[in-house]
Amino acid sequence: MDSNTELTEVPQMLPPPPGSFIDREELIQYVGEFGVSQGYIVTIKQSKKDKVVILGCDRGGVYRNRRKSVEESERVRKRKSGSRLTNCPFELLGKREDGLWVLSIKNGSHNHEALTDITQHPSARRFTEKEVLLIKDMTEAGLKPRQILKRLRQSNPELLSTPKHVYNVKAKLRQGNVTVRRFKSLRPQTSGEGNSHSSTTTEPSWRKRYPPRVPNLIGGRFVDSQSSASIDVINPATQQVVCQVPLTTGEEFRAAVFAAKRAFPLWRNTSVTTRQRIMFKLQELIRRDIMFPIAVTCGNTFILKPSEKDPGACMMLAELAVEAGLPNGVLNIVHGTHDIVNAICDDDEIKAISFVGSDTAGTYVHARASANGKRVQSNIGAKNHAIVMPDANMGATLDALVAAGFGAAGQREDKLVESAKALNVNGGTEPDADLGPVISKQADSLDEAISIVNRNKYGNGASIFTTSGAAARKFQNEIDAGQVGINVAVPAPLPFFSFTGSKASFAGDLNFYGRVLRSLSPQIFAVKSSSISTAAEPSYRTRNPSRVPNLVGGNFVDSQSSEFIDVINPATQEVVSQVPLTTNDEFKAAVSAAKQAFLSWRSTPITTRQRVMLKLQELIRRDMDKLAMNITTEQGKTLKDAQGDVFRGLEVVEHACGMASLQMGEYVPNVSTGIDTYSIREPLGVCAGICPFNFPAMIPLWMFPVAVTCGNTFILKPSEKDPGASVILAELAMEAGLPSGVLNIVHGTNDIVNAICDDDDIRAVSFVGSNTAGMHIYARASAKGKRVQSNMGAKNHGVVMPDASMDATLNALVAAGFGAAGQRCMALSTVVFVGASEEWEKKLVERAKALNVNAGTDPQADLGPVISKQAKERICKLIQSGVESGAKLLLDGRNIMVPGYEQGNFIGPTILSGVTADMECYKADSLEEAISILNRNKYFLQHPLSPEKVFFQLSYYLIEATFCCRYGNGAAIFTTSGVAARKFQTEIEAGQVGINVPIPVPLPFFSFTGSKASFAGDLNFYGKAGVNFFTQIKTVTQQWKDSPTGSGVSLAMPTSQKS
Repeated sequence: MDSNTELTEVPQMLPPPPGSFIDREELIQYVGEFGVSQGYIVTIKQSKKDKVVILGCDRGGVYRNRRKSVEESERVRKRKSGSRLTNCPFELLGKREDGLWVLSIKNGSHNHEALTDITQHPSARRFTEKEVLLIKDMTEAGLKPRQILKRLRQSNPELLSTPKHVYNVKAKLRQGNVTVRRFKSLRPQTSGEGNSHSSTTTEPSWRKRYPPRVPNLIGGRFVDSQSSASIDVINPATQQVVCQVPLTTGEEFRAAVFAAKRAFPLWRNTSVTTRQRIMFKLQELIRRDIMFPIAVTCGNTFILKPSEKDPGACMMLAELAVEAGLPNGVLNIVHGTHDIVNAICDDDEIKAISFVGSDTAGTYVHARASANGKRVQSNIGAKNHAIVMPDANMGATLDALVAAGFGAAGQREDKLVESAKALNVNGGTEPDADLGPVISKQADSLDEAISIVNRNKYGNGASIFTTSGAAARKFQNEIDAGQVGINVAVPAPLPFFSFTGSKASFAGDLNFYGRVLRSLSPQIFAVKSSSISTAAEPSYRTRNPSRVPNLVGGNFVDSQSSEFIDVINPATQEVVSQVPLTTNDEFKAAVSAAKQAFLSWRSTPITTRQRVMLKLQELIRRDMDKLAMNITTEQGKTLKDAQGDVFRGLEVVEHACGMASLQMGEYVPNVSTGIDTYSIREPLGVCAGICPFNFPAMIPLWMFPVAVTCGNTFILKPSEKDPGASVILAELAMEAGLPSGVLNIVHGTNDIVNAICDDDDIRAVSFVGSNTAGMHIYARASAKGKRVQSNMGAKNHGVVMPDASMDATLNALVAAGFGAAGQRCMALSTVVFVGASEEWEKKLVERAKALNVNAGTDPQADLGPVISKQAKERICKLIQSGVESGAKLLLDGRNIMVPGYEQGNFIGPTILSGVTADMECYKADSLEEAISILNRNKYFLQHPLSPEKVFFQLSYYLIEATFCCRYGNGAAIFTTSGVAARKFQTEIEAGQVGINVPIPVPLPFFSFTGSKASFAGDLNFYGKAGVNFFTQIKTVTQQWKDSPTGSGVSLAMPTSQKS
């Protein structure tokens, strides 16, 4: 039900579909909410709590026979307000069968009309639990019922209760009854409400008992187990009972599996970006308060069995996951020991099992689950070794051994014991407590030491401490362990690699986390920065009009330039701010700051750089409305479109959060005897970005997040027409922890662009904009030896086949042709109808006329103004040239007038028909707010329609498009024919192809692949190509072996020498 109390559709009084439910409460809630959507209220008629519940309709159509006379009974009796009618035949049965509650319909008919307004029902006037507590407090403070109602309506204007209802609540309170029946479906939800199942702001009820009894998590709800058996969780330091873990019953386990199975179809179809965002929210909540994230982000549902010795952390994480937005049933928790483990291994609905634990248990789980056809990954027993060579650094090695809790000490045994004795063994809550059992063995040689390690049946990890590269390589190649540390005591990899235990330490085919699960699971911590905060308005904004500052070395500084450009609101022509033309000295200072910052930023761990991006995406979400309003004010697009602008850029930031996986190199051991070769990706240095006016947030976010996360520093030049969003984004980046000098901002036009192209310290330039500027930048910067990626002019075509769905296609054409006032490089400005087009043209005009042209701040606006007076004049001239060349003007938007914004740069939707490829309006690289219909229909006007002719015409158009249109950003086809779609996809010369998708802009895990005259350069924006653009490959060939004496000099390539 939506937020309105009035039912938006005519209720049909249908009964709910039969089904199975986890428990009685879920069944009742489901039936109740379904009934409200159909215009009736469900009540409990009979109930045996553990066996059966009979549900009926709370609002019948006739009164009970109260032995009235015939005359009285025949009279029409007036219904009292709030009275309940009875005897409606509607009846449902909920019955418990094999641990689940099964709903069946006994009688699905009603003998009364549906409620048209839920507020007609008395239950809608009940108070929430929070309101009952407020009534209690206000009553104790001496307020009267009318005063109480007045205050309650200040926070809930839709409250329908009367003073009589307050009196009733007060009577219950005097009796000590503060409980209240919940009718969630009868009261509108406020926008501020979150997930009602769990919240970490108040202590969950299960923790309030002593000792608390850990609940199961089934179908999104924490429920007490009905098991009579439980295990005490003991604090190892104090021996106190912390809580009790129940042994989940078989019925409860089956209910959890059922909940996970039921949630799976919807969850697997949830977009991967949505699943990732839930994980982003979860990491925020973990940071705030404290196996399954990878599984659920891949689209699976999950049953989690924590250790019975310490389940509390799992319960807290589950609460946070539910609060983060994880849907009901995606994560479920059960408890127990052998029986529940066996049930997990045997259940046919469970497809894969992950286990970490002891050798015996892990081998058993692997064998039993594998026998039932499940995937299994089982990390089990471990005995990890360290070999200390005579040349090892003593101080660092001893610290590492003691910290790791083990050591193979050799001759340093005395000092190792000395270090171990210094450890403080104490309760884990003591801030200075240490722990470190030490095991030592001696070996006379490295070969003997390796032999000792390899004889161990376990293979989790082994380390060597040495300064010899030859010893390290020998150890790396000969040791039989899944994870090898060289001067690293605990070589557990970060999540973008996999945890690769081997031998008896692992059973299964695919290891834990990393690429083997094709998912991202970054470790996340807060990164603080005192450089800047958006809590207070920066000083440069307090002027009127404000002057946009430069950002140099982490400081927003006013330019000393005497030349400025006014930033104009396209709807009102008011001056919003002034942009300086950054001086040459200021530009050099920005480059110098970036060059200086690069030295430390390139050495910053990739995980730290990722965490800055994680924080940045959080801050962008926080300030989404602020960014959108700035874009609307400076650029003119509608608020909804401005939010889309920010959101598409935000997706690139989210993608940059997984940069470690994208930046991995390659390794090949023993390419020649004793020689290894590997490649690594390194940052370039100082990079620069030049942005257009049409996407003030998205394009900067295409550029600097990828560049800086790769380890580069960046010079950003926003468009002089709308620089505000870039400045806000820079503030947020610094608040997220981006160090001073990593991101810098300069302003200007031709001179500053030329300075960027010419400066020797800038290694790469990204550009998005017009064709003329793009080719100039590409030629000038390339001549200076820079890398360049230049996205330029576009003319995007849509081909509509005769079999296309008319309604969906028309909606797509209008949205793609006129959205953002046509001011986007992927606007669908040219449509080709294969076959007769008259009906299509007529309906296209009708839909275009329905668009609302208004200032972007108007919430009902579909189209805002174009960026400037000059742009409006250019568009009008192109339209007129089309008319003069013979095109038919089906819809003319040139003379539109918006009340209250008479000076605005508005152009209404415009449609030209009969356009040919030699017309100026077709040749132009963009035609804002206009759709051209190319004249490609003569063949079909003369011949009957047939499949062969459809393909003839399609092929004809493809050839024409290839030779006539020099741009290649994108093209789309609308059809229900897979054959036509595949032919189009194969033969069209465009970098991005849409099949029934009008604007085929890829998400950031792919690259933006414009082609032909729409792109200049070798590597495209974002995705893998974007990472490659901002990094350079270094290939290392290393040899760690003793050269044989007397072998003489060989002039052959080292990697080509025969052994």
